[in-house]
Amino acid sequence: MASATAANAQQELVGTYKGEYKEAQYPFAKVQLVTFTIANVQDGKVTGRYELESFDCRGVYDIQGTILDNRLELRTGEGPVKGCGDQRLSLSVEGNKLVGRTSMEAQNNPGITLSKR
Repeated sequence: MASATAANAQQELVGTYKGEYKEAQYPFAKVQLVTFTIANVQDGKVTGRYELESFDCRGVYDIQGTILDNRLELRTGEGPVKGCGDQRLSLSVEGNKLVGRTSMEAQNNPGITLSKR
C-alpha cells in the first residue's frame, strides 16, 4: 500500500510549472522566465521539458532526473543554443510549488520557485 501511495504522489507532480530566477550576468543579473513541464514520473525517474523564455539561452531543453523523498535532482540535455544545455536543478516539492536552485542563477539570488499551473 505504501508504494501505491508513493506512486500516486509522484504522478501528482506531472504538469506544467512557471516561475523565474535571476541569471548570473555581468554587470548585472537578468530575470529568466521558465516553464517546466513534467511529462512523466515513474519508479523515481522524472522526464519533461524545460523552457527558457528570455535572453541568450532561450529555447526548449529536454530534462530528466530523479525524485527521492520529495527532492528532485534534474539535468537538462543539450538544447537549441550551444553552451546552454547541461543545466542542473535541485528542487524540493512544497505543495504545488517546486523550490530550489539552478546552476545558471546568480549566487546571491534567493533561488527558483516554480508554481504549478
